[in-house]
Amino acid sequence: MKIAPADDGGSPDEHLLEDGVPTLRDFYELLEESQWWPQEKMVAWQRQQLNFLLNHARASTPFYKFRLNAVFRSDGTIDWDRWHKIPIVKRADVLDHYDSILSRTPRPEHGALHEYQSSGSTGHPVKGLTTQWLIDTSAACKWRSYQWAGVDWSQTLLATYQESPGRAIGEIVGPWGPPWLESAQRGRQIYSPYHTLFPDRLRLIEKFGARYHATTAASAERLAEFSRAEGTLVRLEKILVRGGAVTDLLRADLRDTFGADVVEFYSSKECGAIAERCSLGHFHINAETVLLEVLDAQGLPVAPGEAGRAVITPFASTAFPLIRYDQGDIVVAGHPCACGRGLPVIESISGRETHFFRRPDGRKIDRELTQECRELIGAGQLQVAQVGRAEFEVRYVRRDWGVARDEAKFTQRFREIFFPEASVTLVEMDDIPLTAAGKFLTSVVEWRDDMSEQA
Repeated sequence: MKIAPADDGGSPDEHLLEDGVPTLRDFYELLEESQWWPQEKMVAWQRQQLNFLLNHARASTPFYKFRLNAVFRSDGTIDWDRWHKIPIVKRADVLDHYDSILSRTPRPEHGALHEYQSSGSTGHPVKGLTTQWLIDTSAACKWRSYQWAGVDWSQTLLATYQESPGRAIGEIVGPWGPPWLESAQRGRQIYSPYHTLFPDRLRLIEKFGARYHATTAASAERLAEFSRAEGTLVRLEKILVRGGAVTDLLRADLRDTFGADVVEFYSSKECGAIAERCSLGHFHINAETVLLEVLDAQGLPVAPGEAGRAVITPFASTAFPLIRYDQGDIVVAGHPCACGRGLPVIESISGRETHFFRRPDGRKIDRELTQECRELIGAGQLQVAQVGRAEFEVRYVRRDWGVARDEAKFTQRFREIFFPEASVTLVEMDDIPLTAAGKFLTSVVEWRDDMSEQA
């Protein structure tokens, strides 16, 4: 079977898949209806998808041959009350058991297979195979959220994604909306890989009159910094952000710099489009394509308003099944949204579990520096690195906030937020590198001992 390289950003073509799988257009139109379904109807849909996935994984992969036994009754039906008995798949499992997770009989109706490698923001990038159907359904979910935000697909989008061989910076590769819509057919997508310099991105926006820009949260922040520094003031209607949470500060910064609102996505290469924000600020889970569980340390569901691990099962991951996959994200479970959509809600994405700092006694620290702290040292971008048991480096790029630097007060506030014994070294930098996937890590852990590895 030929495996095509994964395309991290191009709009998929409409196509018909066999054996009852709908066309992309049919699925998109289903999403327009299903977002209003009552809970019981969505649960029935999810169980139908999971029934197919579990039987397929059990029959076609060595990894799941016996792993799923706890939920199967003697007659082959599934006992949904025992779902929690299925062991959670860790990133280490994916790294160690890649070959046994691969399906021996990928579903032909799910289309071509594409290799992927995660961004590695946890420090341990994983590889796998995704299906064209997972890519297509993820695109449909994003188009639905674009519609929530009032995006005009007939306009020009500057899209920043991983490098695609054979494409040149500034190449027109659109359209970028649903290809069967006449308005979307007029739209243009301008290609810009991650390594495109930020001044060049601003010039591309000017040259093509782009009204939208798709990029990561870190790149959006960096673009705003360069726009102000160069005096290149471009106007955008919306910035479509993935790969990192958008803080209230960044949202205000992008509006002040570009006049742009933010449309925010939660996704991963392994699981596709997981959730998108509605106009009221809540992340709605794409329950038609993934099951997302928010679990505590004991593996039990957390209450609304509480943080827990995001454990995800993408329904279309039939070439490389991921059933109850913990990709390392910490999210906050949400209450039903007042927008009226029946889709489940998460309130926020608070970060990667592997990026949490620890006190000298081993306890986790889930805290961030405030805007006041940035202003005390005149910092724009800022990264906190734990480099020892009680030692931290604060790496930052200068930005003029119109106030004098006060390093002593910054150190005092840092210790109040983290712990009194913390030792802080300030490191001013011209630039803080992004990851290979265009992400900016606000916190990194560069020190380990036996204490730091404890749960």
